[in-house]
Amino acid sequence: MKAVPPSTSARRKAAAATRLDCVTAFQTIALDCVAAIEGHHSSACAGDVEAVHQIRIAITRLRAAVMLFAPIVVDGEWPRLKEEIAWLNGALGAARDSDVVLEYARRKEYRAWARCMIGERLEQQQVRNHRRLVRCLRSPRTQRLLAALARWIRQGPWLERCRVFVSPLRYGAGIKGKVLQALAHGVPVVATRVSLEGMGIVEGEDALVAETAEEFAAAIACLHEDEALWNRLSKAGPEAIARRFSTAQAKRGLEALYALAERRRAT
Repeated sequence: MKAVPPSTSARRKAAAATRLDCVTAFQTIALDCVAAIEGHHSSACAGDVEAVHQIRIAITRLRAAVMLFAPIVVDGEWPRLKEEIAWLNGALGAARDSDVVLEYARRKEYRAWARCMIGERLEQQQVRNHRRLVRCLRSPRTQRLLAALARWIRQGPWLERCRVFVSPLRYGAGIKGKVLQALAHGVPVVATRVSLEGMGIVEGEDALVAETAEEFAAAIACLHEDEALWNRLSKAGPEAIARRFSTAQAKRGLEALYALAERRRAT
């Protein structure tokens, strides 16, 4: 991989990542890795050695992200996904190793050594390794793996282990995406009124409100001990999101704005 200075957009993404909660940060990194694998898939199947390299980098980044966030994300489904990734990485590794060795063997200073130590069949081995890789990449098994990874990252069992989402914000403006994400996943929320403002979340029905340390402690303890309350809020969260932030609701809002603009233009 070529060493290049980070671009302005890359620095901005890195700075933005420092402001994310752990769940969102992991999902952002991991989904970016899956997107990179899918983005280089066609080129790798066509024999592009750099695309093969980039897919291996994406897999390495994904595994590193899982290790970094292991206390949060490692669940019963990860070992199976890890085995499937190892299967795909085996074919990628063989193809990449052949590419690197052949690249060095073609250099003037290594030609004699390559003929003596490796022989003349190196290009044939490269072709065989790439054909095997193409079969793997085009197989239903790989497609199932990529779909399973994306599904696991977005809504895997590891998200269900989050019992309560706490948002003790004292100041801020605008809609709080992290609060919406927790509600959408059915994780009961305990938050300040600042955290919930502008979202139409009903206090006591969609989420619990707390302003002091004592109130937060009491609300969190209550959610851990009162199963009926936890279940009610867990159900109410997704319903609140569907009511206010679903695609259908956004469509209705845009249609209303468009109709209003048309009426004003006509007068």
